[in-house]
Amino acid sequence: MALSPSGRAILEFLVGELRRGRFRPHDEGTFCGYKEVHDRLGLSRKGFHWGNSLRSQGLADLAEWLRDEKLPALTGLIVGEEEPRRPGPGYFSVFGIPDGDLAWWRTQVRAGIKQDWSKWVTDIGLVDLDDLREDSLSYLEGATKSVSLELRARCDALRTRAREVFRSPDGFLRCEACGWHKPDGRISGDIVELHHLDPLHRAPASGRKVTLEEAIALLVPVCPTCHRMLHSKTGGGQFEVEVLKQILKR
Repeated sequence: MALSPSGRAILEFLVGELRRGRFRPHDEGTFCGYKEVHDRLGLSRKGFHWGNSLRSQGLADLAEWLRDEKLPALTGLIVGEEEPRRPGPGYFSVFGIPDGDLAWWRTQVRAGIKQDWSKWVTDIGLVDLDDLREDSLSYLEGATKSVSLELRARCDALRTRAREVFRSPDGFLRCEACGWHKPDGRISGDIVELHHLDPLHRAPASGRKVTLEEAIALLVPVCPTCHRMLHSKTGGGQFEVEVLKQILKR
């Protein structure tokens, strides 16, 4: 089915917020409220309930389109303003899911963050392996290598999406090698970094494009200490993450 203009407007809004790294699957406080979507899209409320109003102005169309296209149920990023912030029952029923299945809901949110939406709206889209390689080396070499602001912004957006894909349901971003995570909320930011797996550096095809999903598959979260060890293999090169895990067990 074709997506209606009103449904597309909501999709573009959600993907735009997703692209800026707004959403965290474990934190409903980062999700959009029904009223906020009205305000951001310049919609007037139809009837008493904000949720019913939005459903009649594109949200139901978008949900049915996502279902028919077999895409993640991204409409779950729109929730009520009152605690606990949850999507309405219509969110679950359109996909044939029992009302209140929170595990399914969170799975769909994570899948939506990982999804490459560039086929339908302007998004990160295909990523150039050469760009990823250059950006990765700039982090390893520090000030000895610089990249353009445009490339840095594109790769930063990819890392933002990847962090939310790797983040555990409890909100922690854990090191894949040793399991460490930031111990206290008084420490700002994500201390765990994203390591580019070795296939990225071995990829021979210059100019090769990969999808957002493929690019995220080339990343793995590691703490700064393990990240340094991964790149400290005697004789050059880097360790596989599984090899470092075995080293750390000794």
